[in-house]
Order: sequence, then structure tokens, then C-alpha cells
Amino acid sequence: MLSSHRRIVAALAMTIPLSMPAVSMSGSVAVAAAAPYDGLSGTWQIRRTCLTGCVSPNPVRKVVARLGADTFVTAGRPSQVLYRVGKRVLVHGPKDSLLLDIKNPGRLMSGFGVGANGSTFETTWVCVASAGSAAAAVSPTLTGVTATAPARAPMGMTLC
Repeated sequence: MLSSHRRIVAALAMTIPLSMPAVSMSGSVAVAAAAPYDGLSGTWQIRRTCLTGCVSPNPVRKVVARLGADTFVTAGRPSQVLYRVGKRVLVHGPKDSLLLDIKNPGRLMSGFGVGANGSTFETTWVCVASAGSAAAAVSPTLTGVTATAPARAPMGMTLC
């Protein structure tokens, strides 16, 4: 089963155009104004569990901003580009590629990935702050991102 996930991620990564969105070394990108809720813009807490050839790192937080209709980018270095395709998200960067299934839109995604060194891992992304919220402002930000009021789900849960 793991090899089938590796083949899926590798096949999808091959379909990414060679010209990725322009991301400067300073982490600034030209992004579209954030919608109050687009399902991906915001701050995500990311947990990885190593499967082969790596060590499971501590959880990290990444700020995601919208570039286009279904294209997003993470802040910081190295940046990653996210491509939403239906109920899946392909995440591609210089160190790894992963394919996430959207489990709960705007709240939870999980899937498998492969590192540039051939390592494999399982990952879970949980939204912890919507775009424009005070919690997202504490994290690294992208220039050009328009702050919006946080989107709230029933019972006060945050949506990205």
C-alpha cells in the first residue's frame, strides 16, 4: 500500500508545471486577496510520522495564502505550493511532495508524502487560525495578504 501512495505522489508531482509561481527568497509573493473562507488560507499545524528513511519531526505551523482559484503557497523558507484538485491537495516543495485527502474542509487534511531523499511519511494538517485572525498574524506572513475577519464554524471551531 505504501508503494502505491509513493507512486501516486510521484505521478502527481510530475504533472506540476516546471514554472512554479514566483516566490522571492524573502518569502514575499504576490497573492490574491484572502477570502473569508476558501478552505486552505490560514495557519495549519502539521504533524509528520516517519514511515521509512527519516525521523519524525516536531509539529510545525505553516501559514497558507491563496495565489489563484485552486493554487496556494506557504510562507517562509522553503515555501511550498499547494494545488487543490477536488477533495485532494497536492503539496510540492524543494524538499518533499505529498498528497493530502481533505477529511473535513477547512479543518483537517491527511495523507502521505515522499522526501527528495526517498523517505516516506504520513502527515496530518489541522487548521489552527483562519486568514486574518490574530493567531495567524503571530506566524510569518506574506506581503499582499488582505486581513479578513476569522471564519468560524459551529461551536467556535476555526475554518481555514
